[in-house]
Amino acid sequence: MAINKINMGGNIMRELQRVYLELGKKVIIPTTNRTSLEEKVAMKYPTAFALNMQSLGFTPSEKLLNSLSNLSYDEFVDVADDIYSQLVELAGSRANMIPMYPDFPEVIMSLSDEQLFVDAIIHYSTMGVWEARFQEKIRINTESLLKLKIIELGSEEDLMSYIPALANSSVSMSESQKENLKFLLCNYLHKLNKDMFSMKNKENMAYVIHTIFKLNISLGIDIAIDNVKTSTDVLRLIMIFCNDDYSLASYKHDLKSLKRAERRFLLELLDMVCKSNKQVVEDASKYQGLWVIVGEILHPGDYAKRYKAAYKFFNTIRNEKVRSWYSKVEKAYESKDLTAVVKLLSKRPGEFARRLERTIRFALNNNGNPMDVISVFSVIADKVDSTILLQMSQFFLDKFTRPVNVRTFMPKGNIAKVYAKEDDRDQVNVFYWALASNVCINALIKKFSEKEKLGKVYIDPAIKGYAIPLKQRNASKQLYSMARGSRIALPEEATVLRMYQYWKNPGHTDLDLTAIFVNENFNKVTEDVSYWNLSNKEIDCVHSGDIRSAQNGAAEFIDVPVEKLKEKGIKYVITTISSYSSVPFCNLEECFAGIMALEEVKPNEKTFDPAKSIVRSDVASDARMCTPFVYDVEKHELVWIDVAVTGDRYDSPINTITYHNNFVNVVRGMMYASYPQLIHLIELNCLARDAEVVDKLEDADVIFSLEEGITPFSVEEINSTLL
Repeated sequence: MAINKINMGGNIMRELQRVYLELGKKVIIPTTNRTSLEEKVAMKYPTAFALNMQSLGFTPSEKLLNSLSNLSYDEFVDVADDIYSQLVELAGSRANMIPMYPDFPEVIMSLSDEQLFVDAIIHYSTMGVWEARFQEKIRINTESLLKLKIIELGSEEDLMSYIPALANSSVSMSESQKENLKFLLCNYLHKLNKDMFSMKNKENMAYVIHTIFKLNISLGIDIAIDNVKTSTDVLRLIMIFCNDDYSLASYKHDLKSLKRAERRFLLELLDMVCKSNKQVVEDASKYQGLWVIVGEILHPGDYAKRYKAAYKFFNTIRNEKVRSWYSKVEKAYESKDLTAVVKLLSKRPGEFARRLERTIRFALNNNGNPMDVISVFSVIADKVDSTILLQMSQFFLDKFTRPVNVRTFMPKGNIAKVYAKEDDRDQVNVFYWALASNVCINALIKKFSEKEKLGKVYIDPAIKGYAIPLKQRNASKQLYSMARGSRIALPEEATVLRMYQYWKNPGHTDLDLTAIFVNENFNKVTEDVSYWNLSNKEIDCVHSGDIRSAQNGAAEFIDVPVEKLKEKGIKYVITTISSYSSVPFCNLEECFAGIMALEEVKPNEKTFDPAKSIVRSDVASDARMCTPFVYDVEKHELVWIDVAVTGDRYDSPINTITYHNNFVNVVRGMMYASYPQLIHLIELNCLARDAEVVDKLEDADVIFSLEEGITPFSVEEINSTLL
C-alpha cells in the first residue's frame, strides 16, 4: 500500500522516510497522481539518482527503481530529493568535512617535525584562527572495497509492523529507537489496539504505556492492565510519569507532581497488583525508600476507599520495616547456609541465573557441592528469560574457553561508568563452568522448541563474529545498528584504515581524535597519534591536524597503515575521542565518528568518502571521552565496543596523556567481556525448531546473512524471530 504524500503532508512524509530508513533501510514511494496524459519520468533520471546513491554507499533495489520510474518528473524530483537528503544524513556526508591540512595525508608526510611544530605554535597562538596554507586538490570518489547497501521498497503496513516489533522486544530500546517508536505511535495511533502489545521488557513497557497514555488515556489504561504484573512494573511507570525516566537506580528526589487522572491510573494499577500478589510488599521492599517518596506524590489517602489494597500497601511500606527477599538472600550468604541460599534463589529463577557463578563459588568455599547448586538450577532454568540465559551461557562458556583475570563491570543505565579490574578470586575447575553453560543452552533449546518451525534455513558464514543485540539501552545511534562486542571482518585488500570524527557546535568546542597503539597485554608500543603528535614515522601513521572550533562543522582524520602495525608488533589500535574543552558530547549540536577502509591512498581521492565507511556512529553520550571501536591488527577485524570513558577529574586537559590509563583499562575490560554470539542463537533456534540448513540461498525459507533476510543489523527482526 502506498502513501499519498499530499494527504500526509510533506514534513510528516519526510520524517516517516527517515524513521523507515533508520529502522529497516526501506522507503515508501507515494501513490502517483500522474494523469494518463502525463508521461513517466525518463529512465535516465532514476538511473542518475541510483548513481548518486552509490556515491554515499547505497543502491536502490530493482523494485524501488521501478517504482521511482513510474512517477511523473515532478513527483520523482520531490521524492528523490527527500530520499537523498535522508541518505546524506545517514551516511554522515557533510560539505565541510575538510581536514586542517586540506591535502591530507600527503602534506603531513612531506613536512618535517620542525615545520609541524611551528605550524602548531601559530595555530594555537591564534586560538585556531590560522589555517594551513595548502590548497586541497580537486578530488573524486574512487571505487570502494565495500559492498553497496541496498535500499528496499517498503510499504505502510511493513512500517507499522515496527511498532509491535519495538514495543514487544526482549531487549531495552536505545534512545533513537524510542524516538522512532514514539513518532510511529503518534502517527498511527488511530490504527493501534491493545492486542498488538505483549511486552516482555519492563523498561520498554513503561515507555510504551506512558507514551500511549499521553496520546489516548483509554488505550493506555487497557494496555497497562494487560501488561503490568508486579509492583516494580508500577514503580517504573510512576517514575516515568514523575521523572521522565524509568530508571530505578538513579532517580531524582525532586519528582514532579502528577495530574489527578494520572494518580488514579497509577493507583488503580497498584491496587490490581496488590490484589493478585500476596508477596507484593516483600517484593516492593527493595525500593522501600523510593515507594515512600512516590506515596507523597500519589496521595493514596485521597482514594483510600476506592483503592483499598493500594492504600494498605502504602501504609505498610511507610510504617513498617519490611525485610526484602534480597536481604534474606544476603543473610543466607553471610550465614554460610548453602541450603537456605539455594531454596531462596529457587523462588526466583532469573535471580538464580544471575547469581549462579557466585553460588557455585560459595558452595566450593563452604564445603558444599557445586553439583547440587547446578542440579537445582537446571530444574527451573527454562523459566529464566531467554536474554538472561544467552548471556549466562556465553559467560560460562568464556570462562572455560578463554580464561582471563579481568572482570568488567557496566553499571545498569550508565555506560559512562564502565570499569574493569583484576580478578583475584580463587580459580574454579572449568568443568563446573562448562556444565553451567550446558544447562543454560538446554533450557534455551526447550524454550525455542515452543516457537513455530523455521523450515529451510540459509546461514551465511560471514555473520560469524557479530554479537546478539541484547543491550541496546545505551547504544549509540549508528548507520547500521551493531551490538557491542561485534567483530567485523575487514576487506583483505584494505591496506590503510582512515579513522574520522566530525562535530559541529557554536563557540569554542575542541574535540580531539587519537589513536593509541598497544600490544596483546595492552601495554603501549609506540607514541600515540593525536593533536600533539601529527606524524608517527615509525609506523607511517598521520593525523590531519588539530581543529579547535567547529561553528560550521569540523573534521579530523587519522590514517593507519595495516602492514606497518604488524611489523611493529601492535595488537590493538584504540580509537579515542576526547573533549579537550570539557563539553559533554550530549551537549554538541552534532558529533559522529567512523572508519574507512582504503585499498591505497590515492592523490586524487576525497578525504572523506561515505561509500568507504565501514561504520559510522553518533557520539552523544553524557561523557567527555569515548572509544567507539578497536582495530584488532592480528585478526584484521574491527571490534565495536561503543563505550564512554569517565575520569576522576576534569580540571586538567582531557586527552589520552592525562587519561591514558582510563582509556586502556576500560578498553581492556570491554575486549575481555562476554558477548553472546548471533550465530550461536541462530544454531540453537535451528536445532530446537527442526530447521533444515541449506547450502543455497535461493532454497531457503529463512535467510540469515549480511545483506539479505535477517541481518546482524536487524535488531527488531532478531528479537521477534529468534528471541
